[in-house]
Amino acid sequence: MRYTELTLTLPTLATEAISWALQEAGVAGVVLDQRSPDLPAEAPATLRAYLADLPETVTVEAALEAARVALDLFDPDATMHVETRPVEEEDWANSWRRFWHVMRIGRRLVVKPTWESHEPAPDDLVITLDPQQAFGTGTHATTQLCMRALEELAERQPLGTCHDIGTGSGILAITACLLGSEGGVAVDIDPVAVHAARENLEANGFGDRIRCATGGPDLVSEPADTVIANILAEVIIELAGDLARLTRPGGTLVASGILGRKAEAVTDALTPLGFRHRTTMPEGDWVGMVFDRL
Repeated sequence: MRYTELTLTLPTLATEAISWALQEAGVAGVVLDQRSPDLPAEAPATLRAYLADLPETVTVEAALEAARVALDLFDPDATMHVETRPVEEEDWANSWRRFWHVMRIGRRLVVKPTWESHEPAPDDLVITLDPQQAFGTGTHATTQLCMRALEELAERQPLGTCHDIGTGSGILAITACLLGSEGGVAVDIDPVAVHAARENLEANGFGDRIRCATGGPDLVSEPADTVIANILAEVIIELAGDLARLTRPGGTLVASGILGRKAEAVTDALTPLGFRHRTTMPEGDWVGMVFDRL
């Protein structure tokens, strides 16, 4: 089987929105090239998407249209450079791996691809990850904001039970477990993501601690001490009632995928449901937000 690799060069702060748009359009394999931490936020980023040459697969034209619509909503003046090339099946699974390497996030967290080696420091908490076709390698600011928020939260209080809404590769559920979570449920509407999350949790020794399920928060019945929602602001607002139901009184909601200009709308949606805003962590135009459930 042949694949088409789309290489999109675009503003760094737009990568999350474009990634979501591509996945919503039906593109399963999306990966963000790892960037040097020394690069300024305004430096462009490279996003790669892989489309299988099958009748039921989204076309290149449809994928690019979804990306352009999302980019226009993000910033009507933003531009995107597009390149395409064919990729053979034997090269597809490994073609994006050369762009992703070991990275340190926060003080103790380290994300290590399964195909790379790493000699950990004594206090390192290492996440071994193969995202396969799922979104979430730790390269994007929104994921890193959640990881940093969880690390800081765990230094102040036990994470207890934890639900991960929109788990992607499972990276945040694994992070929570490494930081002491007793376990919980991880859900995603993408079955490919759920499969990847389940395998990554097992590879990190937490397969029996986190239950993975395909679907939304309606699949989860019991509230947790900590709820993670690394999804877009609009989705957080739409799911506000479910997030309130799933966050135990006295518990904590860690939310990300939020553009700074939409933070107030997220707070306005959550406050009437019993949440109190604790802190906001900025990273470029993105923010991570922590709320206490009263």
